[in-house]
Amino acid sequence: MRLDELTEDESHVLGAMLRLMIRSDGDFSFEEEQAVRAIGERLGDGPRALSDLANASSEALPDATAVEQRLASVTRPDVRQLIREVLTEVSASDEVDPHEAKLMKWLDTQWAD
Repeated sequence: MRLDELTEDESHVLGAMLRLMIRSDGDFSFEEEQAVRAIGERLGDGPRALSDLANASSEALPDATAVEQRLASVTRPDVRQLIREVLTEVSASDEVDPHEAKLMKWLDTQWAD
């Protein structure tokens, strides 16, 4: 699946979750930046595609509360899987911080069926 196949809500959720992941440990490491660029290249229109999506989502979903309210709008299993895989790849690009692991657990809880 490519980024341009996501609906606007799905794009906003992915971008906002990426922002939350990057901010969760207070450090946007070089390795995380490289992972974001590689994912953007692979799934989007170039290395800035994913970071542009994260920046664009900040207006629609400015904080964790707004993200939580919008998570339910992401219902397609392949999109949920894509979002989780992107977040996992970014967090695993350097040492997985406990804050990042907590965010992933929270996401899994929100999407538990």
